[in-house]
Amino acid sequence: MRNMSTEKIKRPVYISRQKVEVYFDGLSPKTLANRNSLGLSPKPYKRNRKVFYRYDDLVDFVEGRI
Repeated sequence: MRNMSTEKIKRPVYISRQKVEVYFDGLSPKTLANRNSLGLSPKPYKRNRKVFYRYDDLVDFVEGRI
């Protein structure tokens, strides 16, 4: 039997804009796209045609730190 309190929870370093709702309830990809078009945080990173965000940046954004 595993002890969940001592195990590290795996979290991604980057999350694609389309998968952001999986990790953050109530935060939509459209909201992030609109903020990006206005030059607001969190900072997006592009790889080919996909847009990603750092997990830690999204946590800070949701918690109101940025």
